[in-house]
Amino acid sequence: SVVCRLDCGETSFLFTGDAEKEVEKDLLDAGANLRADVLKAGHHGSSTSSGEAFLDAVSPKIAAISCGAGNDYGHPHKEILASFSQRNISVYRTDLAGSVVFATDGKEITVQTEREAG
Repeated sequence: SVVCRLDCGETSFLFTGDAEKEVEKDLLDAGANLRADVLKAGHHGSSTSSGEAFLDAVSPKIAAISCGAGNDYGHPHKEILASFSQRNISVYRTDLAGSVVFATDGKEITVQTEREAG
């Protein structure tokens, strides 16, 4: 997977694609600047991604999880949601909210969703 960080003014977004814990460890070992306000959670919120050390390095305020409703894989996994919750990370899930759009003016981040997550 391609992993990229987008900086806009004082805000940053980290897109991790389907990167799993091995890739996260490689990024940490390489000393990459991973800190970001918004994290697109790896591999649809699977327990194979979003390791503890990685989340601590990114330290996001917001996480986006792209996953289909009722998917056969059980994404997002409960342990990842618990890990986000323990860190007070706001989570937006496409299975619940539909399309999720993040916008920034370089200082503030706004979020629009297709529907209210219930």
